[in-house]
Amino acid sequence: MATLQQFPYFIEKAERIKPFWDALNQGKFVSTRCSECEEVHFPPRILCPKCFSTNVEWTELPRKGTVESFTFVEIPPEGFLESYYLAMVRMDQLEKPILARFVGENPPSIGQAVEMHFESIDGQNVPVFKPA
Repeated sequence: MATLQQFPYFIEKAERIKPFWDALNQGKFVSTRCSECEEVHFPPRILCPKCFSTNVEWTELPRKGTVESFTFVEIPPEGFLESYYLAMVRMDQLEKPILARFVGENPPSIGQAVEMHFESIDGQNVPVFKPA
C-alpha cells in the first residue's frame, strides 16, 4: 500500500492539544472528555461543545472501530509514493467517525472491524487503520 516519504506540509502542534500528538508518539489514542457532562470529544477540545465547560481532561480511547465508508486514492498527493485507501471509521465511544489511511492486504469493506495502529513519519506517529 501507500508509502509516505515525508509530510508535504508542517503539522502545527498547538500547545493546548500537544498531549494528543505526544500520546500518538507513545502508541496511545487520546482525546478530551468534559468533566461536567462526560461528553467525549474528537478532535480534542479545550471547550466542551455540548455544555461549554472548559473543565476538560485527557482520556485514552479504544482503538477499535468499524468501517463505515472508504475510497481509493488513485493519484496520490505530494509525498505519497503510491495509491492507497482512505477509510471512514466509527470508533468505539466516539460520536463522529474518523478518516485515516487503511493498510491491509485486501481493500477495506463496509462493516469491517479495524484497529488503529501508528506509522512514524518525520518523527511523528500518525494513525492508520488495519484489519482487526
